[in-house]
Amino acid sequence: NLLTAQGGRVFPGWRVLDAGDGRAGVFGLTGAGAACVGCAVADPAVAAREAVEALQGEGCHLIVGLVQQKNDEAAALAATVPGIDFLLLSGDGVPDRVPQLVGETWLLRATTRGRQITDLRITFSGDASGFYSAELTAKALAERAANEARIQKTESRLSEVETPIEAARHERTLARMLSLGDRLALADLSPDRRHSLTLSKVQLDESVQEHLEIAEMVSEAVA
Repeated sequence: NLLTAQGGRVFPGWRVLDAGDGRAGVFGLTGAGAACVGCAVADPAVAAREAVEALQGEGCHLIVGLVQQKNDEAAALAATVPGIDFLLLSGDGVPDRVPQLVGETWLLRATTRGRQITDLRITFSGDASGFYSAELTAKALAERAANEARIQKTESRLSEVETPIEAARHERTLARMLSLGDRLALADLSPDRRHSLTLSKVQLDESVQEHLEIAEMVSEAVA
């Protein structure tokens, strides 16, 4: 969605890749607030909708967005533009302990300074739709239970505070916890009629050599 002064694209808007027996569509977006010298940043939602429609028209089984946005901006994009399977986020933001799910779109954030590689593997199952991970759903359920316990404790403390400053501090903490609860929709997923996925992270140090496929990709990327 970076445009020249004449209105043309600075980079191609999307690309189709062979992925086993299927096709994967990938598109890139820059956040609306990004600084761009000598170019303009088009509305990310408009550009994403155009990319998704084009990639669906080319028969892609999987659609992935590479997006430079904050978590709340990416969540709003996923809610506005259906049809995106995964949004891989970069830029400002802290990776969630459990991926955020907005509708059927998974939000995954890259770590800072390229210190990790996320290994995402998908097994397609017939005419299923959407994705499911037993491990990540279990983590989301555990995180939800722990968060609800923290909410109860904070609400109890809030009822006992004696000063406005203390009350304001506890209210901010409570708001963060409630926001986290809204991001744990993954806990409600059922495996019925869903493709399966696994997600793991590999540190970019000596341990990466234990993962031959990833080590090969890293070598090719830095060559």
